[in-house]
Amino acid sequence: AAYVALPGRPEPTAFLSAGDIVGEFAAYFGGPRTATVLAQDHLEALSIAPTLVRALARRYLSVRAQVEETARDRARESLPFVSPLLRRLDSASRADICARLVYRVVAEGEALFVEGEDAACIALVAAGEVELYGGAMGPSRGPYARVGEALGVTSVLLEEPAGLSARAVREALVATLPADEARALAQRHPRLYEALEDVDTPGRGVAC
Repeated sequence: AAYVALPGRPEPTAFLSAGDIVGEFAAYFGGPRTATVLAQDHLEALSIAPTLVRALARRYLSVRAQVEETARDRARESLPFVSPLLRRLDSASRADICARLVYRVVAEGEALFVEGEDAACIALVAAGEVELYGGAMGPSRGPYARVGEALGVTSVLLEEPAGLSARAVREALVATLPADEARALAQRHPRLYEALEDVDTPGRGVAC
């Protein structure tokens, strides 16, 4: 048997037994792993290469559908604990916001935000990576936003055009909050506005 530990949670979040699968998030969507899996005793495990996971998902729609459905379910459980933006909130505020998040898979290369245009939503990266570019970075290759990081906070809360562009590196899973709803929630939960102070600050989880 084994158990899963998430950052910010001292107790195990799940226990695994024969037949359970772990690691499909990073294998399918890419990006660093967000959970640690620890064996409780001796066990044997089958390892499947990420390239094979993605090849199977491309070939068999049922595999793709199952991976994406599982990713959504696990993200709903883990994102409140791995996202600095959500962790800053009290439990009632966090639950109110998480209940309104809409999870969707974005295609490789799909633009989430375009510099100079109003952001349609705040987006939290739930699986995979999002490349940031433009703005003060100019033509140089920008950093990646990874699991738990928030995008579009400045544009949505201040109601101004996006200062950066963002696109999915590969397929990615994002949790979105429409702009009008996000502003209404910020009125009810003012600590959301504190996220503006964290924009582009390493480790604070607010990319733009």
